[in-house]
Amino acid sequence: RLTPACIMDPVAQFRDKLIARDYGSIIELGRIFRRMANEDHRPNMSLEDFESGIAEYAVTLEKDEAEAVFKAIDKDGSGTLDINEFIKALRPPMPKEREDAVLQAFQAIDQSGDGEISTEEVRKYYNPKMHPMVRRKKWTEERALEVFLKVFETPGDKDGKVTLDEFINFYCNVSASTEDDEDFFQIIKNVWKI
Repeated sequence: RLTPACIMDPVAQFRDKLIARDYGSIIELGRIFRRMANEDHRPNMSLEDFESGIAEYAVTLEKDEAEAVFKAIDKDGSGTLDINEFIKALRPPMPKEREDAVLQAFQAIDQSGDGEISTEEVRKYYNPKMHPMVRRKKWTEERALEVFLKVFETPGDKDGKVTLDEFINFYCNVSASTEDDEDFFQIIKNVWKI
C-alpha cells in the first residue's frame, strides 16, 4: 500500500507528460488556453475549459486526473484558474545555475535592453543549424527558426516578441529533460550565437 508521501503530485505527473511530448508543450498548451479565453472574453479558465483545452491538445488524462491537476493548482478553491498562474505552476523547477545561464543568454540577445527579444534579435542570434531536425536534414534552417518563433506567439497578440518569462518557461522545459548541467549549458551555447 502506498502512503500519501509516495504518491506523485498530479501537477508533476501532468508536467512530465507534457515535457515528454515536446519542449514547447507547456507554452503551446498556454497558447490554446489564452485563445479560448480571448474567444470567451474571460481571463480565467474553469475545469471544463481545462478539460476542453487538454483534449484539443490531444493530451490523454482521465477525468479524475484532470480534476486532480486542476484542484492542485486552484489553491483558493474558486473553481477557476488564472492562465498565467496555471502556466507558472506547470513550469518545472530549474537549478539556479541553469536559470542564471538562461538569464545571461536572454540579456545577451536583448540588445535593445527593453526586456523583450524581437524577431530581428532572434534572427541575429538564433543558430537554427543546431536544431535536431535541421541536423537530420528534415527541416530547413528557416523552418526551424519559424517553429522556434511560433512557440512564443499568443493568439491575438502576435507581436513577434519573446519576453523573459516566456524564454525562461521554454528553457525550464529543456532543463527538465536534460540531466547533465554541462549538456544544458552546451545547448544554450550552441543554439545562441553569443
